[in-house]
Amino acid sequence: MQYVGEGELPLAVSIEEFKRSVHLYEGDAEDDGALAALIGAAQQLVFTATGRAFSPVLYEFTVAAGAWRRWWLPCAPVSSIQTVEVVFTDGSTSLLTAGEYRLVDGQNEPQLILASDLELTAETVRVVATIGHAVNAPETRTLRRAIILIAKEWMDAETAIEDQPEAARVSFQARHLIGQVRYRRPCICAEA
Repeated sequence: MQYVGEGELPLAVSIEEFKRSVHLYEGDAEDDGALAALIGAAQQLVFTATGRAFSPVLYEFTVAAGAWRRWWLPCAPVSSIQTVEVVFTDGSTSLLTAGEYRLVDGQNEPQLILASDLELTAETVRVVATIGHAVNAPETRTLRRAIILIAKEWMDAETAIEDQPEAARVSFQARHLIGQVRYRRPCICAEA
């Protein structure tokens, strides 16, 4: 899974919102770069832990081709599938037409369903999809609280982003917030 949108991945929590939430002086812009890095790292941790995107962004997914016709995307919500491209063993590619696939239940359990008559002899399938909630949707409140809490914990501990271990430690409260909204796909793929 890889972000393929234009520009930087947008922050789910603005620097000003973070400053208000943790009672920092909003007029001081000296540490805004460091705060943006903390917020971005916390956002990535929350996205990875929950499988829930905060605002509509483009991501590319690569899945091994096989006998499946239904593939559950690893995150939610998914508002649209932009492209589905099959990659053959010789390296050649082919884009599927809109009639050869469809998105089902994009808000809850997003699934890509391939047409039953499609002959799929590819090595991999690349899917580009728009994932994420509408900007400032009510569903993102808990996600945003978790980001603020984690970034504040790191700020209070004076932890530099580059010092974060792969499995960064977060408090019980942050883990509880993450657990409330975590997306768990029910299956990876199925024949139909």
